[in-house]
Amino acid sequence: MDRRDFMVAAAAGAAAVSASATGASAKKFPFPIIDTHVHLYDPTRPRGVPWPGPEQPASIYRRFLPADPTDRIICIEWLMWQMSGLGPMLGQHGHFRLYAEEQHPYALDRFRREAERLYAVLDRRLGETGRFIAGEDYTIADIACFPWVMTHKAQGFDLATWPAVKRWFAELRARPALQRGLIGLGDFKKASKNIPLEKRRSFFAPAKE
Repeated sequence: MDRRDFMVAAAAGAAAVSASATGASAKKFPFPIIDTHVHLYDPTRPRGVPWPGPEQPASIYRRFLPADPTDRIICIEWLMWQMSGLGPMLGQHGHFRLYAEEQHPYALDRFRREAERLYAVLDRRLGETGRFIAGEDYTIADIACFPWVMTHKAQGFDLATWPAVKRWFAELRARPALQRGLIGLGDFKKASKNIPLEKRRSFFAPAKE
């Protein structure tokens, strides 16, 4: 399996790190996970056990960066865009649309408009490259953005609005290795539906008076 595909798929299932809250067993997700902050997490590795030499996270990340210095800078710029824009804004929109117990029209409108703007930015970029976010190569920028775009149906976005994003998403989603990596996500989704209301509220505790 291509490790990059494996880790993209793992990123889409990063919520598995909340297994203790959902009652799902971490053993159901025996693969490394890159969460939304791009930290490597391996639920099978005991605390205190060092990473083997060539598989150090820093070494792994370097594999996802272009070798050319200029291309590398472009890739890191788009990774920072995901971390500061796409991820946070889609995360906020997803919260108010999917998890908030009460509807907040102002918040929904504000974050939806910003999410649509960011989708347009991504669409323009992918239209320029004609392939992946940073250019011809599949990089950490694609790995970081894919899980957020994967939520488009649940968040009520139609990728037909952004043809280049739709093409890119379909290309990544069709990769056989990525599909194998997503198998465990189904178990997590089933478990997450059974989270007791009290525990669900603990994720979104009301502000203290």
